[in-house]
Amino acid sequence: MRYLLVQKVDTMKKSTLMILSGCLVVLLLCSPGFGDMNGNPPSTPVKLIFIHHSVGEGWLSDDNGGLAKALGENSYFVSDTYYGWGPDGIGDRTDIPDWQEWFRYPENTGVMNAVYAESDDDAAGWDYYNRPFPDPGGENEIIVFKSCFPNSNLEGRPDDPAGNEPGMSVSGAKYVYNTILDYFASRPDKLFIAITPPPDCDAGSSKNGRAFSEWLVKDWLSDYPGVNVGVFDLHAILSSPDNHHQVSGGEISYVNTHGDGTCAYPTDDAHPNGEGNVKATREFIPLLNMYYNRWAGAKGVSPVQEPASQIPPVVSTLPEQSAVVSEEVFDEPTPSPVIGTPLLTGTEDLPGVWDLYADDDSVITRGSGSAGFEEGSDQVCVDISVVPGGWASVEQLFDTPADWSGSDAISFRLNTDNPDAEFRWAVYSGTGHEDKKTYYTEIRNEPGQNDSVITIPFSDLHADDGESRFDSASVVGYYFAFGEGLSGTWCFSDIRPQ
Repeated sequence: MRYLLVQKVDTMKKSTLMILSGCLVVLLLCSPGFGDMNGNPPSTPVKLIFIHHSVGEGWLSDDNGGLAKALGENSYFVSDTYYGWGPDGIGDRTDIPDWQEWFRYPENTGVMNAVYAESDDDAAGWDYYNRPFPDPGGENEIIVFKSCFPNSNLEGRPDDPAGNEPGMSVSGAKYVYNTILDYFASRPDKLFIAITPPPDCDAGSSKNGRAFSEWLVKDWLSDYPGVNVGVFDLHAILSSPDNHHQVSGGEISYVNTHGDGTCAYPTDDAHPNGEGNVKATREFIPLLNMYYNRWAGAKGVSPVQEPASQIPPVVSTLPEQSAVVSEEVFDEPTPSPVIGTPLLTGTEDLPGVWDLYADDDSVITRGSGSAGFEEGSDQVCVDISVVPGGWASVEQLFDTPADWSGSDAISFRLNTDNPDAEFRWAVYSGTGHEDKKTYYTEIRNEPGQNDSVITIPFSDLHADDGESRFDSASVVGYYFAFGEGLSGTWCFSDIRPQ
């Protein structure tokens, strides 16, 4: 089996020479073990589980991307995980740093035992896909996992090497994926398929998301001796109609040179529409079949002790720098605080659920006394310094939706050393963190109002989409946002519906 990265070049002559030379290199990477690697579906039912959130839901859905139906037609029995699933509700946590909790090595926390044993469908509970044949029994053999589109908003630079700790950066993401290979190597009896995070619609960091996904396809597995890990570049698929990761002419063709790295198939946000999801289904299924057939031929052989024939790395036919779009393309305005990159999150140092966000030049840090960073706290203090044209925000998301339908307002106590300043309070309503709408109001901190209770009627809230009405029966979080020129310490407490 041959792997070829197809890319555009400036002239027909140059293209012909490079493609010929690329084919020569790829032929040298071929081995007899690839004879059993084909795009045909398994001959008997195989159990597969998909770890995902809302983008995966649309992709699986029978009336959207049709992935579950196509998997069933190819002899895969599909189950999935979603928000609230599993030990300690780990289904809530599918960001890149969270994969270390799922795929922990050498400890066994019981998470993966639950993953292997799961056989229910429609984990979101909305009956959005159907399985065409009954459960064949046994464990899930294929584990497909994916982070959502905010994970394409990585800090750093596109060519940053792997770092020494996990994080939402290019180096931190590479570190995470390198470390989870230890677990995959310990389970040669399972096939793991990494789906790259889909693109966001924000061009400000799209070059990093694109470069990271390309690294997963081309470099991540270059030294991995096993045959039980594969990659599908959903980011490339959904960032341009002309990008592909598919089986073509008996070989895997990877094209990721078109578009600007942002979402090419958006709905009213970065969730892909049906056209993009159908394209992803069409290209993923034959590639999955190839990965499965390659792995099934070596099933049960430890990749550490006795390496089998492995997929050769993708070979580019262009100079390396052409794979990254020029940075000038992404000189876009600063994104809104709703889709910013978290600077501090509820991790080991901050066990709570408050997240801090800011643009690249503004600063927001834990305020005096670090109030509000306890688990489930209804108070928070932050120190801010927002540059002209900048922003900062502090956000709290709920583990499960809260019912505020018995109230008609929200109230909180404000203390700040910045009087006569305007800020924003916004609330999220929806079924989960990734399926939510924003409703907000602007508040002016009048002189003499400090250390007083502010009450906001729900009727004063404006819909972020300009149309929908606030659903107080399903609240999934809220945030305070600060605009340009604001500074000082801001403390909010006694936050509660009235």
